[in-house]
Amino acid sequence: MFLQILIAGFSNGALYAVIAFGFVVVFNVAGWIKFPQGMYLFVGAFLALTFMSLNLPLPVAVIAAVISTTIIGVLLARATIIRMRQPEFNAAVLIMCGLGFLYEGIMQVAFGKYPKPFPFFSEQLSIKFLGAHIPIQSLWLIGITVLLGIALWYFFGRQLYGKAMRATAQNPLAAKLVGINTRTMTTLSIALSAGIGALAGIAMAPLTYVVFNVGWLFTMKGLVAAVIGGGLISYPGAFVGGVVVGLIEAFTIGYVTSTYKDVVLFAILIIILILRPAGILGRQ
Repeated sequence: MFLQILIAGFSNGALYAVIAFGFVVVFNVAGWIKFPQGMYLFVGAFLALTFMSLNLPLPVAVIAAVISTTIIGVLLARATIIRMRQPEFNAAVLIMCGLGFLYEGIMQVAFGKYPKPFPFFSEQLSIKFLGAHIPIQSLWLIGITVLLGIALWYFFGRQLYGKAMRATAQNPLAAKLVGINTRTMTTLSIALSAGIGALAGIAMAPLTYVVFNVGWLFTMKGLVAAVIGGGLISYPGAFVGGVVVGLIEAFTIGYVTSTYKDVVLFAILIIILILRPAGILGRQ
């Protein structure tokens, strides 16, 4: 039982880590908390189902859904918050919350309110290891999370555009003075977060049903993971925070009760914020 709970914790933690990556990308560049992040999961999954209904192969449908979700995220952001040159934090939070509710309403109208199944990536559903059953789809999700974390670390640490996005976050005025288009960098961060969210949602969808109204739940879990791990600024911290949140949730459900899983999680969040406000891996 312990190993099965551990596997479930790592699987859920991988999902929360990917959502946390989206929060960290936008916060590092624009200083906003991007509340529609959890909604991108289900926009991507619903669009992938739509493309598959047009007889497109699964890989093609996944790529098309990620690209489409990225375009939708950028267009809605450019129509609202990016039009404001330097929105205050409180105004940005309100706009982002409004976009989150807008996504949810659009999905309900466009795709209906009933849950929809999503096909698995591979024919083999699970493997047996030390008496525990490991879903193959969970391994897909964990693998995608690790690869995304490495890719983001490399992009922001080694690539020119990644460094330009970091410069925009640290000092927007200085970035403009050396020729960086800060508005483009902000748009790029929105695009990255939307694409990351869509890919995570598609990888997770076979393990659950695709339904329009659970985006806020995953948004909050991802936000908690980003805060716990690295104070919204660390990609390794986001990964660690996602795993911590997933394990806390799994062991609370397995050994206590599912009723208190959120209570235990947010209690631990408060304790970590008191003892280490910058997060587990964040700088003081």
